[in-house]
Amino acid sequence: TRDNIVAFTNVGQDKQVTFYDLDLVPGTGMYYFTVKAYSASYSVAMVTSNGFHVGYDGGVTAGTILLDDFVTTETYLDIQFEGFYSKLGILMYYVALSNQTGVSGTDCKRYIDGGKASDEEKSNLFNLLPVTNINQNTFYKVKNIDLRSDHTYVAYVFGTDKSGECTLAKREFKVDSTPPEVGKISGGPEYDMAVSYTAENNIITMTWHGFEDTESDIKSYQVSLWNMSACSNQSTEALMVDWLTMSSNYTQYTFTELQLKENTPYFTKLRAYNHAKLYVEVTSSPVLYDSSQPTAGLVVDGDNYLRDRVWIGSSQEVSGTFLHYANPDGLACPVQKISMTADSVWTKINQIGFKDPGGKDWSVVIREE
Repeated sequence: TRDNIVAFTNVGQDKQVTFYDLDLVPGTGMYYFTVKAYSASYSVAMVTSNGFHVGYDGGVTAGTILLDDFVTTETYLDIQFEGFYSKLGILMYYVALSNQTGVSGTDCKRYIDGGKASDEEKSNLFNLLPVTNINQNTFYKVKNIDLRSDHTYVAYVFGTDKSGECTLAKREFKVDSTPPEVGKISGGPEYDMAVSYTAENNIITMTWHGFEDTESDIKSYQVSLWNMSACSNQSTEALMVDWLTMSSNYTQYTFTELQLKENTPYFTKLRAYNHAKLYVEVTSSPVLYDSSQPTAGLVVDGDNYLRDRVWIGSSQEVSGTFLHYANPDGLACPVQKISMTADSVWTKINQIGFKDPGGKDWSVVIREE
């Protein structure tokens, strides 16, 4: 039965032969090669191959390496992949790692076990991790490596099926092991204010700037709104508006449809993410809702509060006097009313320029009479 498909055929001393016009059963049929070798004295040696199937085409379909554009680790790398397919089933996988990005059209069979590539060629190409057989595992941890943020790396996965067909997938990536640089956020008209106030009880607008990442750039922001139960260090923090995600070109967001209450501190929080999924989180200074209106006072020209000047002898500058109550030791959100007459803690302030409640400069207008 060793020659029931093709009878023994004399091929001389050839070590390769091709049979044509066969009618083999694809898929389910199992076939064997048998070779007889004759010596000059006509002694015979006979060897039969392992069984094989026929009728499979399409080879191996490459899968996907599950790596982001940026990784956060420098001394190890997790390589995970999926999607390799063959009608015969995948026999084994190989993985490799390199900092050579100019390789294209790589012949998969050349570099796996039994391939024609020399050890020197393979070590030059896959210089961080040589082609490594990982059997049928779809995850491999590369250890004891030194990845740097200013390099581009390539991970390779080779998939072979039971017929010896092979294909590869590769994925370029970079390293970013540090979070973004911290910028500034504000819930009021300006940055670096110890406390901000809003006269509207239904919205809070937050702004930010200065968040940067020189390695992988800013990918996105997340913002949220919180409050404290009271103006006290012992009060609890509560989430009002859960984290919202927005793209990296945003620098402002307005929380709407709120019901702000007096004497309750509100905080905005911001997270800045880079492309390596690392982030920094910043909390704004308190924002307080203040529905009261200031009491009209008195402003006089000149340095004498009791005598208002009419004529000013300079077209370059003008001096004036007004009352200002400064109490830096008070509560962050005081509930007491400040009296303009009963309280004696008033001091003099020198201010160059003025700003309106929106933070815009007021200019002095000279008017002829």
